[in-house]
Amino acid sequence: MKLLTSLLLLTFSTALFGQAPTEKKEETQKEEKKAKKIPIKITSDSMKYHEDGFMVFFTGNVNVDDGQMKLNCDFMTVKLDKTRNPTLIICEKNVVIRKEGSVSNSDRAEYFVPEEKIVLTGNPKIVSVNEKGEKQTMTGNKINFYRNNNMVEVSRSTIEFPGSGIEQNKEKDKKE
Repeated sequence: MKLLTSLLLLTFSTALFGQAPTEKKEETQKEEKKAKKIPIKITSDSMKYHEDGFMVFFTGNVNVDDGQMKLNCDFMTVKLDKTRNPTLIICEKNVVIRKEGSVSNSDRAEYFVPEEKIVLTGNPKIVSVNEKGEKQTMTGNKINFYRNNNMVEVSRSTIEFPGSGIEQNKEKDKKE
């Protein structure tokens, strides 16, 4: 059963987030990431910065683009370290994350920056489009996505693969 679950997760994460990573591809991505840091663009209706607690609060129509993903939400809190680099990003209400070929929706998303881990909670749902243009859907209580290796973990998961079920013979059904 564990093997089947692992294969399903690998299949779905590949369909959801692109090709399964290879060592060479991962090394290339790491080198490219180190070579050039892609700026993150954040826009919102308002922003407050509290230097004492190293916190930044974005409110209303929050939009984030980091070059790989686009995120929209109503509220976003960014926790900074003492060098003012983000360590934790919390997005709340109407959270939508778009990445090539997939869209996720949830009530809350937490991004643990050093681990490159995104945790979706509050009715999380991910919809992706496979190579045939068919939609694939994943839901659960909590979805963890690891950006550094495209791995997905889902608690209490439901996965829908289109075209994977039993074909119905319509001609036979009409005669009966």
